[in-house]
Amino acid sequence: MKVFSCRAVSEVVGVLLVVAIIVAASVAYLTYGVHSMGSQSSALTDAMRQAQKRSQILLSLTYYEKKGNTIHLYIYNYGILDAKIDQLYVQGSRITAFTVKDMDTGDTIADKKIPAGKLIDLYFTRNLSGEVDIFLVTGELATFSWKISL
Repeated sequence: MKVFSCRAVSEVVGVLLVVAIIVAASVAYLTYGVHSMGSQSSALTDAMRQAQKRSQILLSLTYYEKKGNTIHLYIYNYGILDAKIDQLYVQGSRITAFTVKDMDTGDTIADKKIPAGKLIDLYFTRNLSGEVDIFLVTGELATFSWKISL
């Protein structure tokens, strides 16, 4: 007849308890790792989509002129996507009061977009002379910069 001691039973329970703790910790760690990798993958996918959109916008400053204190920038969008002007900086200062006009129709573009395949007149009023730095940011975070001499 076999007699089990209390010590043997407590050692088995202890081993089972340690194994259960290790398994629970491993599951928690793997769950966090999979979630973290999914978040990073999603962020990378979003960044790639934004970069693709930016590559489909190509703005070119074709001509510029100064009439009094009004600066006219004639910009052509060679890209295949419309470019919504989000921010305009001149000499490091943000310009919020500017107008975008379609050169084909002469109509003002209220949402400040530069349609694909179109020439627009972007104009604003500032008393500037000499070399002027212009920096434009689109809603897709595409950036364009030009240096003009007035």
